[in-house]
Amino acid sequence: MKEMSKGRELPEKLTDISEECSDTESDAANSEVSSENEADYIQSETSDTEDSDEESITNDEKESAINMPRTRCRVLSSSDSDEETEHTVQETEAAADGTVWSKFDEGGIPGRLPCTCIFKGVKGPTGYAKRNIMADNLISAFSLIIDNYIIKHIKKCTEEEGCRILRNDWTTTLPEIRAFIGILYACGAYEAKNLKLSYLWSAKWGPEFFRKTMAREKFKQIL
Repeated sequence: MKEMSKGRELPEKLTDISEECSDTESDAANSEVSSENEADYIQSETSDTEDSDEESITNDEKESAINMPRTRCRVLSSSDSDEETEHTVQETEAAADGTVWSKFDEGGIPGRLPCTCIFKGVKGPTGYAKRNIMADNLISAFSLIIDNYIIKHIKKCTEEEGCRILRNDWTTTLPEIRAFIGILYACGAYEAKNLKLSYLWSAKWGPEFFRKTMAREKFKQIL
Protein backbone atom coordinates (compact mmCIF):
# COMPACT_ATOMS: atom_id res chain seq x y z
CA MET A 1 0.00 0.00 0.00
CA LYS A 2 2.79 2.40 0.88
CA GLU A 3 4.45 1.75 -2.45
CA MET A 4 1.20 2.46 -4.31
CA SER A 5 0.71 5.71 -2.41
CA LYS A 6 4.26 6.74 -3.22
CA GLY A 7 3.63 5.90 -6.86
CA ARG A 8 0.57 8.15 -6.85
CA GLU A 9 2.34 11.05 -5.14
CA LEU A 10 5.12 11.07 -7.70
CA PRO A 11 2.91 11.85 -10.74
CA GLU A 12 1.11 14.51 -8.72
CA LYS A 13 4.43 16.20 -7.88
CA LEU A 14 5.48 16.02 -11.51
CA THR A 15 2.18 17.58 -12.49
CA ASP A 16 2.68 20.39 -9.97
CA ILE A 17 6.21 21.00 -11.28
CA SER A 18 5.01 21.12 -14.85
CA GLU A 19 2.22 23.54 -13.91
CA GLU A 20 4.68 25.74 -12.06
CA CYS A 21 7.01 25.71 -15.07
CA SER A 22 4.17 26.56 -17.40
CA ASP A 23 3.08 29.38 -15.11
CA THR A 24 6.65 30.67 -15.02
CA GLU A 25 6.94 30.49 -18.79
CA SER A 26 3.59 32.26 -19.24
CA ASP A 27 4.66 34.98 -16.81
CA ALA A 28 7.93 35.39 -18.71
CA ALA A 29 6.08 35.50 -22.01
CA ASN A 30 3.61 38.01 -20.61
CA SER A 31 6.49 40.16 -19.32
CA GLU A 32 8.18 39.98 -22.70
CA VAL A 33 4.96 40.93 -24.45
CA SER A 34 4.38 43.80 -22.05
CA SER A 35 7.96 45.02 -22.49
CA GLU A 36 7.57 44.83 -26.25
CA ASN A 37 4.28 46.71 -26.03
CA GLU A 38 5.92 49.36 -23.85
CA ALA A 39 8.80 49.70 -26.32
CA ASP A 40 6.35 49.99 -29.21
CA TYR A 41 4.35 52.57 -27.27
CA ILE A 42 7.46 54.60 -26.46
CA GLN A 43 8.63 54.38 -30.07
CA SER A 44 5.21 55.40 -31.34
CA GLU A 45 5.14 58.33 -28.92
CA THR A 46 8.64 59.34 -30.04
CA SER A 47 7.70 59.12 -33.70
CA ASP A 48 4.49 61.07 -33.04
CA THR A 49 6.50 63.74 -31.22
CA GLU A 50 9.02 63.94 -34.06
CA ASP A 51 6.21 64.14 -36.62
CA SER A 52 4.51 66.91 -34.65
CA ASP A 53 7.83 68.78 -34.36
CA GLU A 54 8.44 68.43 -38.09
CA GLU A 55 4.90 69.61 -38.82
CA SER A 56 5.33 72.62 -36.52
CA ILE A 57 8.68 73.49 -38.15
CA THR A 58 7.13 73.15 -41.59
CA ASN A 59 4.20 75.35 -40.58
CA ASP A 60 6.59 77.95 -39.12
CA GLU A 61 8.61 77.95 -42.33
CA LYS A 62 5.46 78.36 -44.40
CA GLU A 63 4.28 81.25 -42.19
CA SER A 64 7.70 82.94 -42.37
CA ALA A 65 7.72 82.48 -46.14
CA ILE A 66 4.25 84.00 -46.38
CA ASN A 67 5.09 86.93 -44.09
CA MET A 68 8.45 87.59 -45.75
CA PRO A 69 8.31 90.75 -47.94
CA ARG A 70 8.80 90.01 -51.58
CA THR A 71 11.26 92.05 -53.61
CA ARG A 72 11.11 92.32 -57.34
CA CYS A 73 14.28 91.90 -59.32
CA ARG A 74 14.86 92.33 -63.01
CA VAL A 75 17.06 89.85 -64.78
CA LEU A 76 18.82 91.48 -67.70
CA SER A 77 19.76 89.40 -70.64
CA SER A 78 23.00 89.95 -72.49
CA SER A 79 21.22 91.81 -75.29
CA ASP A 80 19.46 94.15 -72.84
CA SER A 81 22.70 94.93 -71.00
CA ASP A 82 24.53 95.57 -74.28
CA GLU A 83 21.78 97.91 -75.48
CA GLU A 84 21.73 99.81 -72.18
CA THR A 85 25.52 100.13 -72.16
CA GLU A 86 25.56 101.41 -75.73
CA HIS A 87 22.72 103.82 -74.91
CA THR A 88 24.63 105.11 -71.87
CA VAL A 89 27.82 105.63 -73.87
CA GLN A 90 25.95 107.60 -76.50
CA GLU A 91 24.23 109.87 -73.95
CA THR A 92 27.28 110.88 -71.87
CA GLU A 93 30.26 112.97 -72.87
CA ALA A 94 33.28 113.82 -70.74
CA ALA A 95 34.84 117.28 -71.05
CA ALA A 96 38.55 118.07 -70.82
CA ASP A 97 38.20 119.26 -67.21
CA GLY A 98 36.49 116.01 -66.16
CA THR A 99 32.92 117.31 -66.29
CA VAL A 100 30.49 114.66 -67.53
CA TRP A 101 27.66 115.97 -69.69
CA SER A 102 24.51 113.96 -70.36
CA LYS A 103 22.51 114.19 -73.57
CA PHE A 104 18.73 113.91 -73.50
CA ASP A 105 16.27 113.86 -76.32
CA GLU A 106 13.78 116.70 -76.50
CA GLY A 107 11.02 115.97 -74.04
CA GLY A 108 12.84 112.93 -72.71
CA ILE A 109 14.03 114.30 -69.35
CA PRO A 110 12.75 111.95 -66.63
CA GLY A 111 10.66 113.36 -63.83
CA ARG A 112 8.54 116.46 -63.62
CA LEU A 113 10.17 119.86 -63.69
CA PRO A 114 9.26 122.30 -60.93
CA CYS A 115 7.18 125.32 -61.82
CA THR A 116 10.11 127.65 -61.10
CA CYS A 117 12.13 126.12 -63.98
CA ILE A 118 9.46 126.68 -66.61
CA PHE A 119 10.18 129.66 -68.86
CA LYS A 120 6.94 131.54 -69.39
CA GLY A 121 8.32 134.53 -71.27
CA VAL A 122 7.94 135.29 -74.94
CA LYS A 123 10.84 134.06 -77.07
CA GLY A 124 12.77 136.41 -79.30
CA PRO A 125 14.06 139.95 -78.75
CA THR A 126 12.17 142.11 -76.30
CA GLY A 127 10.38 145.29 -77.18
CA TYR A 128 13.24 147.34 -75.72
CA ALA A 129 15.76 145.52 -77.92
CA LYS A 130 13.64 146.03 -81.02
CA ARG A 131 13.40 149.75 -80.31
CA ASN A 132 17.14 150.23 -79.66
CA ILE A 133 18.74 148.02 -82.33
CA MET A 134 19.39 150.17 -85.34
CA ALA A 135 19.56 148.76 -88.83
CA ASP A 136 23.06 148.37 -90.28
CA ASN A 137 24.60 149.13 -86.87
CA LEU A 138 25.96 146.01 -85.18
CA ILE A 139 27.41 147.90 -82.23
CA SER A 140 23.89 148.88 -81.16
CA ALA A 141 23.02 145.18 -80.70
CA PHE A 142 26.30 144.49 -78.89
CA SER A 143 25.68 147.41 -76.52
CA LEU A 144 22.50 145.72 -75.27
CA ILE A 145 24.68 142.93 -73.82
CA ILE A 146 27.80 144.88 -72.80
CA ASP A 147 26.85 148.51 -72.34
CA ASN A 148 29.08 151.53 -71.74
CA TYR A 149 28.98 151.08 -67.96
CA ILE A 150 30.54 147.61 -68.25
CA ILE A 151 33.11 148.85 -70.79
CA LYS A 152 34.16 151.69 -68.46
CA HIS A 153 34.46 149.30 -65.52
CA ILE A 154 36.65 146.95 -67.60
CA LYS A 155 38.83 149.93 -68.66
CA LYS A 156 39.32 151.03 -65.06
CA CYS A 157 40.31 147.56 -63.78
CA THR A 158 42.60 146.99 -66.78
CA GLU A 159 44.46 150.28 -66.20
CA GLU A 160 44.94 149.44 -62.50
CA GLU A 161 46.40 146.04 -63.36
CA GLY A 162 48.58 147.57 -66.12
CA CYS A 163 50.04 150.11 -63.71
CA ARG A 164 50.76 147.37 -61.17
CA ILE A 165 52.52 145.13 -63.72
CA LEU A 166 54.27 147.69 -65.95
CA ARG A 167 55.19 150.10 -63.13
CA ASN A 168 54.19 153.24 -65.05
CA ASP A 169 51.16 155.33 -65.91
CA TRP A 170 49.78 152.87 -68.40
CA THR A 171 46.41 153.79 -69.90
CA THR A 172 43.99 152.59 -72.53
CA THR A 173 40.84 153.88 -74.20
CA LEU A 174 37.25 152.68 -74.56
CA PRO A 175 37.63 151.98 -78.33
CA GLU A 176 40.70 149.85 -77.56
CA ILE A 177 38.73 147.84 -75.01
CA ARG A 178 35.96 147.27 -77.57
CA ALA A 179 38.54 146.29 -80.19
CA PHE A 180 40.14 143.88 -77.72
CA ILE A 181 36.77 142.19 -77.08
CA GLY A 182 36.17 142.03 -80.84
CA ILE A 183 39.51 140.26 -81.37
CA LEU A 184 38.59 137.69 -78.70
CA TYR A 185 35.34 136.96 -80.57
CA ALA A 186 37.29 136.73 -83.84
CA CYS A 187 39.70 134.17 -82.35
CA GLY A 188 36.73 131.99 -81.52
CA ALA A 189 35.18 132.47 -84.96
CA TYR A 190 38.44 131.53 -86.70
CA GLU A 191 38.97 128.61 -84.25
CA ALA A 192 42.39 130.09 -83.56
CA LYS A 193 42.35 130.19 -79.77
CA ASN A 194 45.35 127.84 -79.56
CA LEU A 195 47.45 129.61 -82.20
CA LYS A 196 50.31 131.93 -81.33
CA LEU A 197 49.75 135.67 -81.65
CA SER A 198 52.61 135.89 -84.13
CA TYR A 199 50.64 133.67 -86.52
CA LEU A 200 47.46 135.73 -86.18
CA TRP A 201 49.26 139.03 -86.86
CA SER A 202 51.46 137.55 -89.58
CA ALA A 203 51.28 139.49 -92.86
CA LYS A 204 51.74 136.25 -94.77
CA TRP A 205 49.59 133.70 -92.88
CA GLY A 206 47.33 135.63 -90.52
CA PRO A 207 43.91 137.14 -91.30
CA GLU A 208 43.94 140.81 -92.16
CA PHE A 209 41.30 141.56 -89.54
CA PHE A 210 43.72 141.26 -86.61
CA ARG A 211 46.38 143.60 -88.05
CA LYS A 212 43.84 146.30 -88.95
CA THR A 213 41.98 146.20 -85.64
CA MET A 214 44.81 146.59 -83.13
CA ALA A 215 48.59 146.42 -82.87
CA ARG A 216 49.88 143.14 -81.53
CA GLU A 217 51.91 144.73 -78.70
CA LYS A 218 48.90 146.71 -77.47
CA PHE A 219 46.78 143.56 -77.51
CA LYS A 220 49.42 141.75 -75.45
CA GLN A 221 49.50 144.59 -72.89
CA ILE A 222 45.73 144.54 -72.43
CA LEU A 223 45.78 140.75 -72.32
